[in-house]
Amino acid sequence: MKNIYESFKKIISDKPKLFRYFTSLILIIFCISYMGNVLNNQDVLDPENPIKGFAKNSSQVALASQDEPLVEIEEINDENAEKETEDENTQDNKKGAENNENEGDNEDGDAESDENNPESSNVEILNPEDANKNNDKSKINEYFTTSIIHNEIVTEKEYSFIIKQKNPNLKVKKTEIFLNDILVPEFNGTVILDEGKNSIKVKVTYEDVDGKIFSVSKTYSVHLNTEDIIIYSSLNEEMKVTKDKLSFTAWAKKGEKTLPIDVKLNEQKVKGENGNRYNVTLNEGENKVIISASDDSGNTEEKSFLIIYEKKDTKLKIITNLKEQHVTIDEIKFNAIAKFGEDKAKLTVENNGTPIAGDDKGNYTANLIEGPNYILLKAEYGDETLIEEYRIQYEVLPPGGEDGDWEDPNNPKIETNLKDGITVKSSIYDIYVIARDHKGNRINPSQMRVMCNSEQVGVHWEDGVQTSYKLPIRNGRNTIMISAYDSEGKITMERFDIKGIVKDKGEVNGHATISIEATTIGLGYVIPPTKVEIREGEPASVVLDKLLKEKGFKYKSTGRIDNAFYLAYLKKPGLVSNPVIPEDLAKLLEEEAERFNPDEYNPNGLGEYDFSNGSGWMYSVNGHYPNYGFSDCYLLDGDVMRIRFTLYYGRDIGGAGGLGSTGSNWHKEW
Repeated sequence: MKNIYESFKKIISDKPKLFRYFTSLILIIFCISYMGNVLNNQDVLDPENPIKGFAKNSSQVALASQDEPLVEIEEINDENAEKETEDENTQDNKKGAENNENEGDNEDGDAESDENNPESSNVEILNPEDANKNNDKSKINEYFTTSIIHNEIVTEKEYSFIIKQKNPNLKVKKTEIFLNDILVPEFNGTVILDEGKNSIKVKVTYEDVDGKIFSVSKTYSVHLNTEDIIIYSSLNEEMKVTKDKLSFTAWAKKGEKTLPIDVKLNEQKVKGENGNRYNVTLNEGENKVIISASDDSGNTEEKSFLIIYEKKDTKLKIITNLKEQHVTIDEIKFNAIAKFGEDKAKLTVENNGTPIAGDDKGNYTANLIEGPNYILLKAEYGDETLIEEYRIQYEVLPPGGEDGDWEDPNNPKIETNLKDGITVKSSIYDIYVIARDHKGNRINPSQMRVMCNSEQVGVHWEDGVQTSYKLPIRNGRNTIMISAYDSEGKITMERFDIKGIVKDKGEVNGHATISIEATTIGLGYVIPPTKVEIREGEPASVVLDKLLKEKGFKYKSTGRIDNAFYLAYLKKPGLVSNPVIPEDLAKLLEEEAERFNPDEYNPNGLGEYDFSNGSGWMYSVNGHYPNYGFSDCYLLDGDVMRIRFTLYYGRDIGGAGGLGSTGSNWHKEW
């Protein structure tokens, strides 16, 4: 111990030597820390799914519907974003290793998810009254609008609303609805409110034209009051007008029941028109409007409004292209803004007494009911108010019109797999709609509408080529109306009547035929056409899973069996034996594929990445390639499903449209 002490004392006394020892120690610690950090954060390079990178909204990829929040979105992070954009040469080098892994993993055939969520920013859209000017997250909403009225008071627990997209250049990846901070599963347009204040958060995840993924959210407050009588009116409690003619709406509710009301102007009873609309002539000066309602128990609620009519010129004006008209489509779009001189004024718009929201440019969409509709525009600036009302008459035309000659040959053309007069043995019927104007230009889904039994059906998936819908079928007669209008205002409406036979969930409701084919590599049928049982409420992914296991196949997949299921790889010993790619197909692949090697495959499996960068499994139903995955497909009695191996994004098997891409099919199918 004494020796150690003497040595240490000697080192300390030698200051230059101490400095060198200390510096060396610091450098050694720094090097060890640096290398440890590098190794710990080194990226693991996974080969990018070539089909997923090409078009995520195809029948080849893990897919969730536009309005279907099936799972919570993963937290988006930088690491995953880098994985999505890895250099393709690195992917090719990793390809051989992946083929070896495909042979041994997922032995039980369960779904494996290898899909990453790329990094993006999260944008929060704040309501004007809630926005903090110093909050950088407060953005102008250039993404979507909803029919939710912020801080609205409602009397029914079931609260329905719609979401409309504003930017056609953004692809909707996922829409999620949170009610009181809880994700609403399988949102179908309606939420069930709690008594009192409720928060409704709408979160939409987008992909832009550069492939960047980002999410946008907006939170609204909606108040549920089922106990009290609630009086609604387009009037303000105190307002000034400059015209003696005043039109307004008024009604009352308690819970789900609409109550009769009494309306008086200056102690004189006013008779309503068209249900909840009232037209009055004001006296110059002060006018008092009293609205009262009573329930069955004798409880009474009353609201009064002071209307001051000052006869004078005003700078307040409403600028709109809306006009009174007759229409034959159940939706009308218009633009309206309010100004006071050169200043912008507040504008409130009502459709048949219900407030509707427009975008920041003053664009509105009003859903019409058959017969007369009233759209009210109310401009406000300071203590001045200006009200204008427009009557829109909506007439439903029968198919072909009464004389069968009303349809203009230049009207839009509608293509769909829906057929009039058929019988559907399922509660879910998958259809697609493609609408084009007389010049052949595609009509945007926002200009199309599908109604099933008088209820609007939301878009299931839209990919730039076709728009998919899921029709809710009931027993007996079902009436479906499909309408489309072009930029010139020309309209086409088609009506379909189908018979529904709906059994209890899980019961057998028919048979379909499924085959798995690898003709593009000369192997013919992997599984020949096989008749399979289909059951009510059972998606095609479940039917396929049963078939593969019965035939002795194992498989690799992404997603889950009931959500975003994508068949990535089939595995069976000796599955790929002496493959032969036709010469003319091989020539096309050499010209257009980024990577093509006829010797690059796994003899015990077949799936994505094999032979070329655009290979994978796709499916068609009755000759049509859907733009959604197996778990979103519901087979009907008599359907024929073909699952085919493509070498280049479906262009070699007649399925290019199923990818939602602009690429066309090649000159034949192999």
